[in-house]
Amino acid sequence: MPKLRQTVPKFERVQRVLRSYGLNGSRIAPVLKISPVTARKKMRDPLLFTIKDLDAISRYYGIPWEEIKEAMVR
Repeated sequence: MPKLRQTVPKFERVQRVLRSYGLNGSRIAPVLKISPVTARKKMRDPLLFTIKDLDAISRYYGIPWEEIKEAMVR
């Protein structure tokens, strides 16, 4: 039986992009105006992020929106 290629789920790529910029739950909590606990939950399960959340993070930390968008689409 042939092996299947393992792919990274789409939104885990978003998590990787955010972590590559040194972001974690405690750093994004003030930007999103949520508790650090909720921010950590969102970092563990990136499907909980809304477009508004990702846009706010992108603007505040200067992450190119195209990079986040590419991570979501790919």
